[in-house]
Amino acid sequence: LRTNLFTLLVAPSGMRKSAAIGLMETMLEDAGRKDLVGDEPGSDEMLVEGIIEKAQQILCIDEFGAFLAQTKQGYREPIKTRLNTVYDSRPIVRATLTKKKGQQKPRQDNPRVSLIGGVTPIYLESFTEPQDWEGGLFSRFLMLNSFQERYEPLPNFDHHLDEYQALVDEIKTRAVHMSAVGPGAEGPATDPFSGATAIGVNGKCLGFDAGAEALYRKWATDVFETYVKPQTALASVYSRVGAHAIKVAFLLGLDYVAPRDGTPWHVTSAA
Repeated sequence: LRTNLFTLLVAPSGMRKSAAIGLMETMLEDAGRKDLVGDEPGSDEMLVEGIIEKAQQILCIDEFGAFLAQTKQGYREPIKTRLNTVYDSRPIVRATLTKKKGQQKPRQDNPRVSLIGGVTPIYLESFTEPQDWEGGLFSRFLMLNSFQERYEPLPNFDHHLDEYQALVDEIKTRAVHMSAVGPGAEGPATDPFSGATAIGVNGKCLGFDAGAEALYRKWATDVFETYVKPQTALASVYSRVGAHAIKVAFLLGLDYVAPRDGTPWHVTSAA
């Protein structure tokens, strides 16, 4: 199970969805990881080409409603079907009209693509079809009902510079992308993109500990018995919430539980 996520911020207009997504992009750029931000695909071919060239990336689509409107027909329509493959991290192969004997088609066997978008409820309702929900596309999305919690009539970003810089520094020194170094590495790892020295390496995750497994089994069984087994209208959506929960629990565990000395670790019930 890969820990890529497709996330939609769902909220009325003016709730700062685009601002939140833009802030994430700025943080990655300031941390020297602008390479992780992918381009919004203009067609299925552009999406495939972008993933073949860059296996690990985050697609940021702040106006996801407009994106949905453009995929209802025309050259963008196949993108929605392609996103199923992208989420599942299956190999991506570029279609070619001709192929010489022995020539391999351009492909990406190990894609790791996440997506984050912002959309209003009315756009989500107007520009999706029943098959988008029942066919599995939107069951792959983690939907977050987002609302603005703070209001500043005259925003002053300087008040939050220390907090912002601390987060940027944490991104810089993360060694998640170097987890394969493992125990016994000689000297501190260095990020090849930002040049920052890593604060350690994460060892292999061994899955849930006993407490986390018990909690997950009970919760997942309740979801299945309540929403999936009776074949409710959103059964296909609820059938994937377990996978979302596992991914989020792993990412939280990586942040707050995993030791930085390369030793194996478990996702705990706290995550």
